[in-house]
Amino acid sequence: MGAARQGLRARRGPGTVGCLRGLHGCGRYGDELSSRSIYTFAALVNIAEILSGSEEITSATVTDTFKGLKDFSTFAGPTVTCDGQQWPGVATTCNAQAIFFEVQEDGTLRSVEEAGYIDLDPSLMPTS
Repeated sequence: MGAARQGLRARRGPGTVGCLRGLHGCGRYGDELSSRSIYTFAALVNIAEILSGSEEITSATVTDTFKGLKDFSTFAGPTVTCDGQQWPGVATTCNAQAIFFEVQEDGTLRSVEEAGYIDLDPSLMPTS
């Protein structure tokens, strides 16, 4: 576990832990439960951890660091490699997986796939 993730675990409060474990009370807008808040939070944790070893943050070091990312275990997500090979024609994509949610009667979200993330088939996308 990276230093950024360990530091985050040490600093976050009990509300965040409950939010991350079950999405209850996290990302709610009135009666709407949104997974966008989890994705945004996870992205920030991932970026902090990925760049935690960089001595200088510039566009070049960020680009090089991400391009060199291999088998990175993301926060609340799949393992990714960012070598530009996961989605042909889209060099900035680090994986070809997705998760789809279904809203339950009680307002919680549940993955439509029991295993969680599913592999997408990039060959089904139209080419321009």
